[in-house]
Amino acid sequence: MRYMAMAAITATATATRRAEGVTETMRAVSIIAGVAVGLAGLFFASQSASLVAVRGNSQLAAQIGVFPARAQERRAIAAVETDETGISNVAPALDEAQSAFAISPLRTEAAAILALGMEDSIERNAALDATTRLQQRGRLLNFAQLQRAATANDLETGLRAVDRLLTLYPSAREQLFPVLGSFLARDGAIAIFRDLLSRDPSWVNGLFGLRDIEPIAQKRLGQLRLEMGRYAGTSELIDRRLVARLAAQGFLSEAAGVYALISDDSGQTADPLSIDWQDAVPPFDWDLQTERDFHARTSTGRDGLRVRIDSGRGGTIAERLVAVPEGASSLLITHELDNTDRAAPLVLQASCADSAEAAQAEMRGDGSTRLALPAGDCSVARIVISGRALSGQRPIRGEVTGLRFTAD
Repeated sequence: MRYMAMAAITATATATRRAEGVTETMRAVSIIAGVAVGLAGLFFASQSASLVAVRGNSQLAAQIGVFPARAQERRAIAAVETDETGISNVAPALDEAQSAFAISPLRTEAAAILALGMEDSIERNAALDATTRLQQRGRLLNFAQLQRAATANDLETGLRAVDRLLTLYPSAREQLFPVLGSFLARDGAIAIFRDLLSRDPSWVNGLFGLRDIEPIAQKRLGQLRLEMGRYAGTSELIDRRLVARLAAQGFLSEAAGVYALISDDSGQTADPLSIDWQDAVPPFDWDLQTERDFHARTSTGRDGLRVRIDSGRGGTIAERLVAVPEGASSLLITHELDNTDRAAPLVLQASCADSAEAAQAEMRGDGSTRLALPAGDCSVARIVISGRALSGQRPIRGEVTGLRFTAD
């Protein structure tokens, strides 16, 4: 009977493959197998433990229940052996799986166990694929596909298995999101992710919120976010954090693109040389200090910054990245500051975003201060406003009323 059941699965696989004209092509890519398989083992260990606790009830249900196949399938799942590498042995589960499958061939977890029990790898993979086409739901089924993909370096099979697990079993998301990050770092991943994202998956925020991933994976997140357009199902917070991460890792092109995609243009000035005071999406908007005795706050009407630095405080109080208009050679800042002799100055600094060399000028009293931009090709500038009021000095008070590029 067991071999008849296995043959039925294989026959289904063969018929399905012929009907769809599918030719399986294995991708020779590098998947971090230890991560993916380790997660499979973790989940099956916890799942098996919970099912063992109800094994007695399952046995009774198999004897007298209206749905004996379901109870037998549960017993089969509980009998699957796992270790740190994932599913290690299905032999103890085969009899129960066979009984469940004989009653109902739609019990996909039982079918998956029977498929995993096949010695021939080609037949085993064909049976797993056929079962997946028949019914994509099934934690064991999809982890089996993930484990198979990790072993065979099959990026597409693995990624689509993770997609199904994330969609069907939200409780597994925290552990599975890092696997998405490892897939994203592999060559060939962008096209598969693009297809999955076109279907508006429920896990989109978790994907774009990934932090501890390889730099190339972070860059590709920026590229994918740009392809999705302004309204992509991501939250405003997730988008802002993505911009900040991309900029921090030096992916300024992707960061600037996502910023332009999601930013609100309502507060921006009509003058292309003038720099606005928005602070919604740092670092391409202002990143402002907000402490009571050390802050820069937007003025009424968002036409400047009110500055306060008390004695004994100091450092950067406002900074941002900004695209440098063609032909611009300097910055002009206007200010209304405490103009007594004992007052410390505010300092304006400008540097190319990818350079540590900065030009700076001091601002005192009421009036304007001009600062030449660093020489060379600088398409994105980092602008920093800072100050320090030493103990015994008067605190720095006042307002920065305007900031713009100029062409001398």
